[in-house]
Parts: sequence; C-alpha cells; structure tokens
Amino acid sequence: MSIKRPRYFHGGVPGLAAGDIIIPRNELPDGSFDRIATSEGYPADPAMTYFSERVKVARAYAMRFANSPTPAAREGWVYEVRPVPAEAITLDSDFIASAKCWCAPRCEIVAVIERAVPGGYRAINRILGPYMEWTDGRAVYTREGYMTICPELRKQGFTDAHLRPLGPWISVDHIRYNADEQRLYVWRP
Repeated sequence: MSIKRPRYFHGGVPGLAAGDIIIPRNELPDGSFDRIATSEGYPADPAMTYFSERVKVARAYAMRFANSPTPAAREGWVYEVRPVPAEAITLDSDFIASAKCWCAPRCEIVAVIERAVPGGYRAINRILGPYMEWTDGRAVYTREGYMTICPELRKQGFTDAHLRPLGPWISVDHIRYNADEQRLYVWRP
C-alpha cells in the first residue's frame, strides 16, 4: 500500500515550467525583480522557498507578486511543487499550523496550476488573514475581516476600534501612524 503524500503549491513569478527549480531569494541576481520585490522588511527567511498544501495560499502569493510596488510587477502563476531535498522541509513559522505552509531550500515545479492570477490586496488578505497571528498570539483579523491592533500600538493606547473605520481586509503594509495627530490612516503607494 502506498502512502499518500501531500501536494504542495507555490505562487510567484510567472513563466516557469515543469522541471524548473525555484531558488531562494538570496540566490537571485542583485538587480532581479523578484529579489527587489521581497527584500526590505520582508519577514521570510531569504535562504528558503515557500509553499503550502493549500492552493488558495499559493494563489494569494501569486496575487501578491502582481501587487508589488515595483514597475515590473505582473500577474503571478501558481505551481505544484515538490521540496528539494524532500527531507529538508520545515514548517513556515510565519503562519499558524492550519495554513499548512512549509519551506525548504528549493522546490521543483511539478506542474503549472494557474497562470496570471488576478486579485488585489483585499483578496490576498481574505485568503491569508485567517492564518495570521500577531506576536502575542492574537489573530491579525477578525472573522469579519477587520484588522486588530498590533501589540506595539496596543501599548500606546490604541484599540481595535481605531482600525475599524479603515475597512475590512486592509493590508498591514498600508497602515500608517501619524504621531502628531495620534491617528492611524491608510496609505497606498
């Protein structure tokens, strides 16, 4: 009897094919779009590639690729992948375990699942939001999609009610704090 192995999915750069190897960010050329789009302030380990058992998570990362602030942004693709080497797979600690997100030094593309994945940051947050937690273990978003206040701003006296007027599924990357006015607001590049 054979053991059923999980299928893994990766969302990102378009145009790859079965057999191609996805390498980690730190091995990309310095001026490459993919390295620039995910370099400064990006929390993931640059020596790893990331994938999930949930195709919708990979779709969100394909969408995120298209929504980067760089001029060369384009709609990402979703791939079925296998970790390389298979024994090097580890849990991606950026998400709660139910997200079924993993990482490995590389992954090999098994098949192209979807090309040119459309979607904006709210669609991305609808998918990824339920799997995100702040450093204190609280959910980043409510069930209705409203962001909760991060621990750092909670210490300054802000509450979840301060974020509610910004709307559901707002991206943490788009929230700015105005110290002079003691208020939070939405910023888009």
